[in-house]
Amino acid sequence: MSFFKPQRVMFFFVTALALLFLAANSVLCKLAFFNQGIDPFSFSAIRLISGAITLLLCVSLFSKTSFSWHNYAIKKTQFISSGLLFLYAIAFSYSYVLIDTGVGALILFGTVQIAMIAYALLTKQNVGVFKIIGGGIALFGLGYLLLPTSSSSVSLKGALLMALAGLTWAFYSIIGKNTQHPLLSTSYNFSYSVLFVVLFALVSFPQIHLSAQSFLYAIISGSLTSGIGYVLWYMVVTKIETSTASIIQLIVPVLATVGGVVLLDEALTLHIVIASTIILSGIALLALQKEKR
Repeated sequence: MSFFKPQRVMFFFVTALALLFLAANSVLCKLAFFNQGIDPFSFSAIRLISGAITLLLCVSLFSKTSFSWHNYAIKKTQFISSGLLFLYAIAFSYSYVLIDTGVGALILFGTVQIAMIAYALLTKQNVGVFKIIGGGIALFGLGYLLLPTSSSSVSLKGALLMALAGLTWAFYSIIGKNTQHPLLSTSYNFSYSVLFVVLFALVSFPQIHLSAQSFLYAIISGSLTSGIGYVLWYMVVTKIETSTASIIQLIVPVLATVGGVVLLDEALTLHIVIASTIILSGIALLALQKEKR
């Protein structure tokens, strides 16, 4: 069968692994913050620095094109990408101090999906009525998620920080769609994001504290699920449409929610289930239009 062609099977495997790594970032972040094991800035800094080191090693071992600071400086879009990567990581970490794993992932990737559909509209891509309605439903689902209930409420500050992380990740993905060398580009992005880490440290003077276990979670998040994970995601987005990328990312909140319930004993309330259903229904409409073409 044509589905089982080696290239298609490999693409499916890479996509599934990239999505799993994206979800794991949320779980690792919350695990690191458990019992105040680490502060948000330290987690972000370790995540970005360890990611940069891992990717530099991967470039030296596997890339036919060598790493060059001079080469990178010419590509200003990649410098922008490194700033977006830093902003995403910082907003992501500070948000997860305030909200649960599944809720954060829903806000993050719901915002990503809406932002990428909005970008497709602004750039006059072929966006039909189902995609517009689907984006509207997803936005409504996010609004419903933020409504307080008798048993719980979502931190507005945490939600806004995660929405900011979602916007920056959307633009990071859009810029990354044009890359010809996913491994090298991601290595540049992580390496230059360390400059933003240093600048942020000088301005904020964070109260640094971390346990050995939380340090390990941050290392894994940086080197594996972020560094390698983003290379895999770059490989995926270069081969699919922007709107399609926004669709498949919505599996990540489901995986993150399961991880939060199983590993962190987070509550899976009816409110979250309803909000998730509304958001994913919007995604179903997006996929439906894809099938009708």
